Amino acid sequence: MPIIRKKYPDATFKVIGAAPPKSVMGLNKLPGVLVTGTVDDIRAHVQSCQVMVTPLVIARGTQNKILEGMAMGLPVVSSHLAARGVDAVVGEHILAASTPQQYADEIMGLFADPVKQDKFSKAGRERVLSHHNWPRGMDLMSKCIERTITEFNGKVS
Repeated sequence: MPIIRKKYPDATFKVIGAAPPKSVMGLNKLPGVLVTGTVDDIRAHVQSCQVMVTPLVIARGTQNKILEGMAMGLPVVSSHLAARGVDAVVGEHILAASTPQQYADEIMGLFADPVKQDKFSKAGRERVLSHHNWPRGMDLMSKCIERTITEFNGKVS
């Protein structure tokens, strides 16, 4: 955030999430940082944002925070690790970074280029609609069940 605020002094970083520890709540003391804690509806807070940042260092399974941002039409800058938890292509549907400077560069690149921001907003939302919807999820589940039954029946004599 200090890197970004050098160029964009009015930028605000919102930390939205359930039950943040005191160490995270303490970030409210920093200029340009707002820690909300638990919210009833994330959409009300995200609507005013230009970018969603998900710098997750522990990432297991599907990364719903990333999908929420993409579904809401926000360009997402994620850790490379967390980006692997969604069916999206880095550089096409989502951006990824590893260091504070890389995060700042990706975020400021979106701030500076409305066309790029629009491209990732639309591409991310479209990817969620095409690859993370109920019919596709149920089709994958059905195939998994069928494969399991077939393999099980082949082992039973």
